[in-house]
Amino acid sequence: MATKRDWKFSSSKKNRGQGTNENDPIHLESCPRGGNRCIDQRSKINKSIKNSHELFQDRQYNHSIDELKAAFYKTLDLQDSPCNQCASLFRHRILESMEQVNQELRRMTRGLFGSRRYKTIYQHSVSAMEELRQLNK
Repeated sequence: MATKRDWKFSSSKKNRGQGTNENDPIHLESCPRGGNRCIDQRSKINKSIKNSHELFQDRQYNHSIDELKAAFYKTLDLQDSPCNQCASLFRHRILESMEQVNQELRRMTRGLFGSRRYKTIYQHSVSAMEELRQLNK
């Protein structure tokens, strides 16, 4: 199982329209069960992450954050012993995505060209990230 390192949250729209499975943010490389046990959950998780990415590009930041939270909560369904390790990696990948969202929102609220209108959205992302980190312990 591996995560793709080139999947990043950004306001650029270069990845738009690439909806194939090979562009899924999370895909399996090796699984003791062949990935058959979590195929539905993994599909829903990937769909939520992709939706979040598209919503972020469309500047619907609150909805993007909520999609990442939904993906994280879907990983909690994978609590069987052979799936624990993969679920943990999925959660790690989602937290990385949330951190990318958080960093970009922080940049948008700070500096010379920072906007105060994103401050509440940034605070929402910080609280969501803290919530997910607490659940991940």
